[in-house]
Amino acid sequence: MIYQTRIPVGIVPRTWSGRLAATLIAASLAVVGLFFLAFALVAAALIAALALARIWWVARKVRAQRDSGVIEGSYSVEAASIRVIRPENTDSIPPPPDSR
Repeated sequence: MIYQTRIPVGIVPRTWSGRLAATLIAASLAVVGLFFLAFALVAAALIAALALARIWWVARKVRAQRDSGVIEGSYSVEAASIRVIRPENTDSIPPPPDSR
């Protein structure tokens, strides 16, 4: 029986201690790879969060600059203080009734 594999013949350990060492090395490489992947994902999330915070901060400043010329407030119009002035004979217009 011919046993063919893609792994070269000298790489595969033939003894139990060699197989144990290869297993431990492969497991440690897998753990290191998982830690590296976790670190890379956390770093990418941190960079994305910093970029979003910067964009929010700049947009906030732009909105504040845009709204700096706007004066906000409330007002009310009292009907008793409105007077109608007609061009003809303005002396004969009676004052509006007091609504109090």
